[in-house]
Amino acid sequence: MPKFVQVIADAIVNAAIEVLGTQVRVAILAYLAENGPATRGQIVKAISPIGVTTVQSSLVVLVKHGAVTADPPEAKSGQRVQYTHNPQRVAELHAALGAAVHVASK
Repeated sequence: MPKFVQVIADAIVNAAIEVLGTQVRVAILAYLAENGPATRGQIVKAISPIGVTTVQSSLVVLVKHGAVTADPPEAKSGQRVQYTHNPQRVAELHAALGAAVHVASK
């Protein structure tokens, strides 16, 4: 049996579910929205006891879907990356998810 069954064909709704569907990703978005750009280490410290690996994998998903931007975008080993919340994209994803479940977004 597959691990993931995609029942909604709309790409933005699927992106919204992937971005907003976990407590860790929502916590990262909330932290960045309130505190501004931060490194992975700062995010880990702020939302502990979540580990580095979990935060890193969540950041990859958030960047992939545009909810967070990374500077520099393609970091080389040893570079410190600053992650920034993208409120416009998060609002788009939130609205798409709300529409998919027939809830009016405010």
